[in-house]
Amino acid sequence: MKFAHIADVHLGTRKDTPYLYDGFLNFIDYIELHPVDMIFITGDLFDHVPTKEDIVFVDTQLARLTKTDILYVTGECDYLGKDSVLWNYAFVSRMYLLNCEDIHNHVPEAERAVRNPYAEGIVDSLHFAKYNVDVYGICQYSARNERNDFDSVYARNLRAINIFLGHGGSARVCPFDAEDFGGKNFGYVGLGHKHQYQAFEKQHVYYPGSLEPITDKETGEHGFIYGYIDQQLTSVKFVPIAMRRFEEKKEETPEPDYELLQELNRENDFGKRLQTFDQIQTGPAREAKKKYAAGMLAELQDLTGKKAVSTYTPTQIAEAWAEQQKQLKAELQSLQQGIARCEETQAELSEKLLDCPDQTGTTNVLHEDIGKLKFDLSKLEFEDKQVDKKYSRRRIGFVLWIDTPLAIVLSLLVTVGMVDVFFMQAWNVWWRLVTSLIGFEIVLTFLGFCIYNMTKKLRKKLFGTEIPVETHARLQSDIRFLESKIHDLELEESSRFLDQKKYEEYSRSLKEAQVQYQQLLDRSEVNLLILNPYT
Repeated sequence: MKFAHIADVHLGTRKDTPYLYDGFLNFIDYIELHPVDMIFITGDLFDHVPTKEDIVFVDTQLARLTKTDILYVTGECDYLGKDSVLWNYAFVSRMYLLNCEDIHNHVPEAERAVRNPYAEGIVDSLHFAKYNVDVYGICQYSARNERNDFDSVYARNLRAINIFLGHGGSARVCPFDAEDFGGKNFGYVGLGHKHQYQAFEKQHVYYPGSLEPITDKETGEHGFIYGYIDQQLTSVKFVPIAMRRFEEKKEETPEPDYELLQELNRENDFGKRLQTFDQIQTGPAREAKKKYAAGMLAELQDLTGKKAVSTYTPTQIAEAWAEQQKQLKAELQSLQQGIARCEETQAELSEKLLDCPDQTGTTNVLHEDIGKLKFDLSKLEFEDKQVDKKYSRRRIGFVLWIDTPLAIVLSLLVTVGMVDVFFMQAWNVWWRLVTSLIGFEIVLTFLGFCIYNMTKKLRKKLFGTEIPVETHARLQSDIRFLESKIHDLELEESSRFLDQKKYEEYSRSLKEAQVQYQQLLDRSEVNLLILNPYT
């Protein structure tokens, strides 16, 4: 299922914040070109408690997305107060306002989501059968909420894709820790309130940030989250579509005159070391020279309080040289210890990776096998329910086969007797004959049932007819076997999935350890180059 996630749009008055409306329309245009199944709006869609005019504007624009379901929870700015227009507003789009008592939208009844029976208290839950998705959500009911409403929320139906939507994450608005969602079995937790994109991938917790920067202090990229989710995978990417962007203003500092510094120290050890870097003629050597010279300048400036390169004396340079060598030796020792630790970490991670091979293909095969076994299980359970009905039909057929000739004779005698009585008035004879035949009918019916029940084993031996109890036992045994096999495969599938996640975590950690190791090694080589005696 594809989805888009926005939050903190903060639509205000069009006169004061027209660019926020333009940003929202830009998002709608993007989704029209790149359709999704669902859109999540996690609070502060408006910068205030919305009026009917505000809602009509947003609803009209969202109605352009005729096949996309929109799920909306309110934040502390557009909170769902007792007098809010949102309670009874009938959306013309496919909008679902969570925590609303009734669903008011124009989605056809056959396609509309249904409220789960475990939607209770402040936690709402809707089930979308088309995608097998359960969406949980909590709206904010006031401009301030210092209670952690997310603490008691967890996924109930583990066979569905579970998604949670909420707004908060500060001391004044629903304080919580991202780690709290670690064991709640949500495939995606979409939140609002923080205006910068944030991702806690381990807990599947994501903040999309605001569509447009609200103030000039909100620097960097702004946009929304575009993602895909199923029962095995959650994949998200941040899409920067903001039309405005603020950057931190950096003060430019003039570049020191390294050539003058080298010329003034041509004959001392410092100058000779700089000449060594020039002879190597490589990128790392040029960077090392620059770093080395900058360190010397910093030492000299701290020592003399002067910034002009031409004012340093040979004595001052020699003192700064000695101090820098001392610091470099200490740094080199620390770096070498860090390299040793990184090597150990790399070895441990590599060993663990051998125990966690990539299991993606195997997991997909297991999932398919589980589906086939569940289908076979449903057939066996249905057959088990039909055994008694089938046996009853056979028994009645056997009894009727015995009784049919007598029943025909009885019906003929009753007919003839009625005619005879009508003409001959022989009531007593006719009554005795009929009652005798009825008695025979009852006795033969009883005998038929007895014979059928007493000849189970004989019929099984002659005709291969199964006894109902044995059939039940056989089917129940097969059912238990399949249930056990399904349980084992589901455990194996879960184990494979955990192995895959562990494998990805180890792979990421190994890459980080390798990068850190290389960085430490490069710095160590530069320090060694500086500390080696000039030759």
